[in-house]
Amino acid sequence: MSTGNKILIGLMIVLVVVAGGELAYYFFFQSKANPANLATLSVSSLISPTPSNLSPTPISADAMFRRKLLSSGLLTSTLLTNKYVGVVVEVDTKGGVSTKGTKYQAKLTFKSKKSRGVASLYFSSRELALVRVFKIVGDKTQIAKFDALKVGDNISITWVSDVTYLAKVRNSKSIIINVL
Repeated sequence: MSTGNKILIGLMIVLVVVAGGELAYYFFFQSKANPANLATLSVSSLISPTPSNLSPTPISADAMFRRKLLSSGLLTSTLLTNKYVGVVVEVDTKGGVSTKGTKYQAKLTFKSKKSRGVASLYFSSRELALVRVFKIVGDKTQIAKFDALKVGDNISITWVSDVTYLAKVRNSKSIIINVL
Protein backbone atom coordinates (compact mmCIF):
# COMPACT_ATOMS: atom_id res chain seq x y z
CA MET A 1 0.00 0.00 0.00
CA SER A 2 1.39 3.37 -0.96
CA THR A 3 1.83 6.35 1.34
CA GLY A 4 -0.94 8.27 -0.49
CA ASN A 5 -3.44 5.46 0.12
CA LYS A 6 -2.49 5.28 3.82
CA ILE A 7 -3.09 9.04 4.19
CA LEU A 8 -6.51 8.79 2.46
CA ILE A 9 -7.55 5.85 4.66
CA GLY A 10 -6.43 7.78 7.76
CA LEU A 11 -8.43 10.84 6.71
CA MET A 12 -11.47 8.66 6.02
CA ILE A 13 -11.25 7.12 9.52
CA VAL A 14 -10.97 10.60 11.09
CA LEU A 15 -14.03 11.84 9.14
CA VAL A 16 -16.10 8.80 10.18
CA VAL A 17 -15.14 9.28 13.86
CA VAL A 18 -15.97 13.02 13.75
CA ALA A 19 -19.33 12.36 12.02
CA GLY A 20 -20.15 9.64 14.56
CA GLY A 21 -19.31 12.02 17.41
CA GLU A 22 -21.57 14.71 15.96
CA LEU A 23 -24.45 12.23 15.64
CA ALA A 24 -23.95 11.04 19.23
CA TYR A 25 -23.88 14.64 20.47
CA TYR A 26 -27.08 15.47 18.59
CA PHE A 27 -29.02 12.42 19.85
CA PHE A 28 -27.88 12.63 23.47
CA PHE A 29 -27.81 16.38 24.08
CA GLN A 30 -29.73 18.31 21.44
CA SER A 31 -32.82 16.11 21.18
CA LYS A 32 -33.75 16.65 24.85
CA ALA A 33 -36.01 19.64 25.55
CA ASN A 34 -33.86 22.58 26.53
CA PRO A 35 -35.52 25.58 28.28
CA ALA A 36 -33.60 27.96 26.01
CA ASN A 37 -34.99 26.13 22.97
CA LEU A 38 -38.53 26.21 24.40
CA ALA A 39 -38.43 30.00 24.58
CA THR A 40 -37.72 30.25 20.86
CA LEU A 41 -40.67 28.12 19.74
CA SER A 42 -43.49 29.93 18.05
CA VAL A 43 -47.11 29.35 18.98
CA SER A 44 -47.86 28.09 15.48
CA SER A 45 -45.26 25.33 15.83
CA LEU A 46 -46.97 23.83 18.88
CA ILE A 47 -49.49 21.02 18.52
CA SER A 48 -52.39 20.66 20.89
CA PRO A 49 -54.68 17.63 21.12
CA THR A 50 -58.23 18.20 19.92
CA PRO A 51 -60.46 15.42 21.21
CA SER A 52 -64.16 16.11 20.81
CA ASN A 53 -64.64 17.01 24.47
CA LEU A 54 -61.81 19.57 24.56
CA SER A 55 -61.51 22.86 22.77
CA PRO A 56 -58.20 23.36 20.95
CA THR A 57 -56.08 25.70 23.05
CA PRO A 58 -52.47 26.18 21.98
CA ILE A 59 -49.91 26.61 24.73
CA SER A 60 -47.28 29.25 24.11
CA ALA A 61 -43.61 28.50 24.51
CA ASP A 62 -43.50 31.05 27.32
CA ALA A 63 -46.25 29.19 29.19
CA MET A 64 -44.45 25.86 28.74
CA PHE A 65 -41.22 27.38 30.03
CA ARG A 66 -43.10 28.99 32.96
CA ARG A 67 -44.68 25.63 33.89
CA LYS A 68 -41.26 24.00 33.89
CA LEU A 69 -39.87 26.72 36.16
CA LEU A 70 -42.92 26.50 38.47
CA SER A 71 -42.59 22.75 38.84
CA SER A 72 -38.89 23.11 39.63
CA GLY A 73 -39.61 25.72 42.32
CA LEU A 74 -37.50 28.41 40.64
CA LEU A 75 -40.45 30.63 39.64
CA THR A 76 -42.87 31.78 42.32
CA SER A 77 -44.77 34.66 40.71
CA THR A 78 -45.45 36.23 37.31
CA LEU A 79 -47.08 39.64 37.45
CA LEU A 80 -48.69 41.33 34.47
CA THR A 81 -49.13 45.10 34.60
CA ASN A 82 -51.62 46.74 32.23
CA LYS A 83 -51.61 50.53 32.02
CA TYR A 84 -54.49 52.45 30.47
CA VAL A 85 -55.06 56.17 29.88
CA GLY A 86 -58.12 57.98 28.62
CA VAL A 87 -61.21 60.03 29.34
CA VAL A 88 -64.16 58.52 31.24
CA VAL A 89 -67.23 57.95 29.05
CA GLU A 90 -69.38 55.92 31.46
CA VAL A 91 -69.29 54.74 35.09
CA ASP A 92 -71.68 51.87 35.84
CA THR A 93 -72.00 50.84 39.50
CA LYS A 94 -75.28 48.93 39.10
CA GLY A 95 -73.62 45.77 37.78
CA GLY A 96 -74.85 43.44 35.12
CA VAL A 97 -73.61 40.96 32.54
CA SER A 98 -70.78 41.78 30.15
CA THR A 99 -70.87 41.21 26.40
CA LYS A 100 -68.91 37.99 27.04
CA GLY A 101 -71.58 36.74 29.45
CA THR A 102 -69.75 37.24 32.77
CA LYS A 103 -71.35 38.99 35.72
CA TYR A 104 -69.78 42.23 36.89
CA GLN A 105 -70.25 44.55 39.84
CA ALA A 106 -69.01 47.72 38.14
CA LYS A 107 -67.93 48.86 34.69
CA LEU A 108 -65.72 51.73 33.60
CA THR A 109 -65.83 52.81 29.96
CA PHE A 110 -63.23 55.24 28.67
CA LYS A 111 -61.94 56.53 25.37
CA SER A 112 -58.55 57.49 24.06
CA LYS A 113 -57.64 61.15 23.88
CA LYS A 114 -55.87 60.67 20.54
CA SER A 115 -58.09 58.27 18.59
CA ARG A 116 -61.61 56.97 18.47
CA GLY A 117 -60.77 53.88 20.54
CA VAL A 118 -63.16 53.01 23.36
CA ALA A 119 -62.65 50.35 26.03
CA SER A 120 -64.65 49.00 28.95
CA LEU A 121 -63.18 47.42 32.06
CA TYR A 122 -65.46 45.12 34.05
CA PHE A 123 -64.90 44.63 37.78
CA SER A 124 -66.10 41.67 39.85
CA SER A 125 -66.98 42.35 43.48
CA ARG A 126 -63.55 41.02 44.53
CA GLU A 127 -61.80 43.27 42.01
CA LEU A 128 -63.91 46.27 42.98
CA ALA A 129 -62.65 45.84 46.56
CA LEU A 130 -59.08 46.15 45.22
CA VAL A 131 -59.75 49.40 43.32
CA ARG A 132 -58.06 52.48 44.74
CA VAL A 133 -59.07 55.81 43.22
CA PHE A 134 -56.80 58.83 43.74
CA LYS A 135 -57.92 62.35 42.78
CA ILE A 136 -55.52 65.26 42.56
CA VAL A 137 -57.15 68.34 44.04
CA GLY A 138 -54.90 71.39 43.94
CA ASP A 139 -51.56 70.18 45.20
CA LYS A 140 -52.96 67.31 47.28
CA THR A 141 -53.92 63.75 46.41
CA GLN A 142 -57.19 62.51 47.88
CA ILE A 143 -58.51 58.96 48.10
CA ALA A 144 -61.96 58.62 46.52
CA LYS A 145 -64.51 55.87 45.92
CA PHE A 146 -65.11 54.23 42.54
CA ASP A 147 -68.48 55.93 42.15
CA ALA A 148 -66.76 59.34 42.52
CA LEU A 149 -65.44 58.94 38.96
CA LYS A 150 -67.29 61.23 36.55
CA VAL A 151 -67.78 61.39 32.81
CA GLY A 152 -65.04 63.57 31.36
CA ASP A 153 -62.40 62.73 34.02
CA ASN A 154 -58.92 62.19 32.59
CA ILE A 155 -57.67 58.93 34.10
CA SER A 156 -54.74 56.58 34.15
CA ILE A 157 -55.28 53.01 35.35
CA THR A 158 -52.63 50.56 36.53
CA TRP A 159 -54.01 47.01 36.82
CA VAL A 160 -51.66 44.33 38.20
CA SER A 161 -52.60 40.64 37.85
CA ASP A 162 -50.79 37.45 38.82
CA VAL A 163 -50.68 35.23 35.72
CA THR A 164 -48.39 32.59 37.19
CA TYR A 165 -50.88 29.75 36.77
CA LEU A 166 -52.81 31.14 33.77
CA ALA A 167 -56.15 30.55 35.44
CA LYS A 168 -59.37 31.19 33.55
CA VAL A 169 -60.36 33.71 36.25
CA ARG A 170 -58.26 36.85 36.46
CA ASN A 171 -56.16 36.92 39.64
CA SER A 172 -55.96 40.67 40.18
CA LYS A 173 -53.56 41.96 42.81
CA SER A 174 -54.12 45.73 42.64
CA ILE A 175 -56.08 48.22 40.57
CA ILE A 176 -55.14 51.89 40.86
CA ILE A 177 -57.10 54.63 39.09
CA ASN A 178 -55.57 58.10 39.08
CA VAL A 179 -57.82 61.00 38.13
CA LEU A 180 -55.54 63.57 36.55
